[in-house]
Amino acid sequence: MCQCNQYHDAVIELTHAHDRDFNFLGAKLFSSHFQTPDDSTFSPELNYSTASYECTSCGQKWYVESTPEQYPSIVFAMKYFSGAQPTDNEVQSRKQFLAILAHAGFSEGLCRFSGCKNFKLKGRELCHMHLILT
Repeated sequence: MCQCNQYHDAVIELTHAHDRDFNFLGAKLFSSHFQTPDDSTFSPELNYSTASYECTSCGQKWYVESTPEQYPSIVFAMKYFSGAQPTDNEVQSRKQFLAILAHAGFSEGLCRFSGCKNFKLKGRELCHMHLILT
C-alpha cells in the first residue's frame, strides 16, 4: 500500500545536500517537507537517468531526481497531475520554496553574491537563488 497522499506536493531529502553537516534550522519545524516517498511502489524502478515515475498502487505521477549511484535514492520528488512532466520553472520554484523552509526563512543581511539585493537565508551567506544555483 502506498503513502503518496501523506506527502506534500514537493519534498526533498536534506541528507543528500552538499552541506551534510549544516544545521538546517527549519528541518524540524517543517519535517514533513524533508521526507521523501518510498520508491518501492514506483514504476519504472528508480534510476538516475529517469525522472518520470508513477505509483503502481494509486497512479500518482512523480517527477524525481535521484542520486547517481548503483542503488539510487530519492533526493527531490514532486507530484504532478497533468500528462506532461513539470517544467524547469515549476521544479526550480519548488526547490526555492523548500530551500527557504529548510533554513526557516531569511536573515536581515543581504546575499554576498555580487550585486544581489536578496536577503540571505538564515545561517547562510547566500540567498535562496544563489544557494540553489551553486
